[in-house]
Parts: sequence; structure tokens; C-alpha cells
Amino acid sequence: MRGITFALVALLCACGGEPPKVNDSRSGLNLEVKLLEAGAEPRTELRYQAVAGRNERLLLRVSVASFIETRKVAAAVEAPTLDLVLAVGPSYQAKEAGTWGYPISFEVIGVHDVEALTDEDQALLRSVLTSISQAKGSFEIDARGITRDANVTIPPDASPRLLTLLGNIRTTLLASALPEEAVGIGARWQTERMITVSGVRVPQTVTYALLGREGDLLRLGITVRQSAAPGQFPLGTDGTTTVNLEAYEVSATGTALVDLHAFVPLTDLHGQSQLRATVARAGRVEPLALEGDVLVTIMPLPAAQPGAATAATPVPADPVATTSETH
Repeated sequence: MRGITFALVALLCACGGEPPKVNDSRSGLNLEVKLLEAGAEPRTELRYQAVAGRNERLLLRVSVASFIETRKVAAAVEAPTLDLVLAVGPSYQAKEAGTWGYPISFEVIGVHDVEALTDEDQALLRSVLTSISQAKGSFEIDARGITRDANVTIPPDASPRLLTLLGNIRTTLLASALPEEAVGIGARWQTERMITVSGVRVPQTVTYALLGREGDLLRLGITVRQSAAPGQFPLGTDGTTTVNLEAYEVSATGTALVDLHAFVPLTDLHGQSQLRATVARAGRVEPLALEGDVLVTIMPLPAAQPGAATAATPVPADPVATTSETH
């Protein structure tokens, strides 16, 4: 699990130093959208058309892999692929005019490729997955997908780095922020926000491009950038390990199929990261180089009907024991 932990550090957390002047936007709250290009004519405003009582359930698959190099070891590490049900709804009309709310939760329904893990590693993985299932949130957005209010409940023993990944998925992909101006095919717009994890901060820039449109169905290109200045942050919760960050870069690209009547788009997002650091543990300092790869996919659940509420997916008693040879 030590290798998996390093993989999660590189791909799931935000690390920082002295940040540039970018607005804080916790949970994507009051995110600012900057139009870069208006696109071709004809141009129209893009707005979500929410209704009360809507429920959405989709499959969220997260795959993480990395290559780790230390003074003594060079190894490829592939963390187990997680399958979760992303449950949204029922939606409701919020108090602020023109805003709609939706609760969100995650249900772990399967973990792939756990055979190589020891019993101890599997037990630790079960603990992490339990915290994911206990995390809840409720968000209120306006017609442009901008979050106006957020209420999040996180278990005290939850993995902050894994929950940061899930939070980034929500603010980057779910109800993607739309520009105020009218736009056409080829339009590009951008959001910037600060991410804070374990007391350190990193600026994140997300750029959207309107690649195609058929009525209220949009095809968006998505590019995510994160870059951290040198800094120091703790690794783990026992306070015995410190990471001195020298360089950290993350980039991700993908596409999303956005229905303006829905909250959750169908998405494929592929990210890569590079980290250079030294790790201080028990009086010893070790150099660390890590290159990571993450794939996030949001797809329909089997037998789900587009735009309709689906029956609850049975959650196995032990999702770690639920494996599959196909992805």
C-alpha cells in the first residue's frame, strides 16, 4: 500500500507554495468564468434547464497508475480501479431565485485488480472505501452551473486526498460552468480556483471548448492544469512523514457530453502528473520522483434509461472482493 499511497499523493492531492492571485472557490462556490473566444455564428446563451425531482445515477470509474523512483527502488504501481455509483438527486428549487439544488453521494460497487494486494493492504483499502460511501453533499447552482451554496459532510477519518479527487470531479465535470455571453461552435472559456489540501494550496485552471451542439446536447472539450511552487506538506495523518516538494505539474484532457436538462455529463478525462520531491521520515531523507496517470470515466449504469430515475444498485457487502477481468 505504500506505493499506492504515493500514487494517490501525486494524482489526487493538491500541493502548493506561494500561490498567484487566483480567487478562492471552495466547492466551486461563486466561480468566475472568463470567455476566451466567442466562437462562430450563430451564437446563443448556454443555460441549464433544471426541474425539481430529478434523480440521476451513473457509473463513475477511477483508474490510477504511476511510476515511482527513489534512491533504492524504481517500480510501476497500479492502484485498484474503483467503480462507484454517482448518485445525484432528487433535485429541488432553492430559495434564491433561479437556482436549483441537488444532493450528491457515492456508492462503492466494485474494485478491480486487488489480487496482488496483501491482507493488510486490502483492509486499509476497505477503510478508505467506507469513508467514500459516508461522504455526502448538497449543492445549489444557478442556470450557468455556478455553485451558489454548498453543504458537505465528510467523515473525520476520510482520506482527504481521495475526497479531493471526488470533489474535483464534481466542480470540474458536474454541471460544468458556462459563460455569461452568447457563444457558438469553437467557443472557449476558462475558470480558475484555488484548491487547498492539508493546509497547502495550488491554483487550478479549467478550460472548456464547445466542440459541437445538437439542441440542448453539448459536446465539450475539457483541459485541466495544476502547477505548484516548491513547498512542504505532511504525508499521512501520524505527523511522522514530510514531503518537501520541488516540482508538481498536473495536466488532464477529455470530453464531456452535456445535457442541459441534466446535472451529470457522460465524460472521459485522462490526466498525467509529474512530481519531484524529497520525503523525510524517521530522520531519513529520500529523493522521490513520480509520474502518474489517471483515467476518470462517467458512463451510464447497465440498463439505465437516459433521463430517468434508476433503481438503486445493490452494494456488495465487501466491494474489495468484487473484481472483474474486464474494464
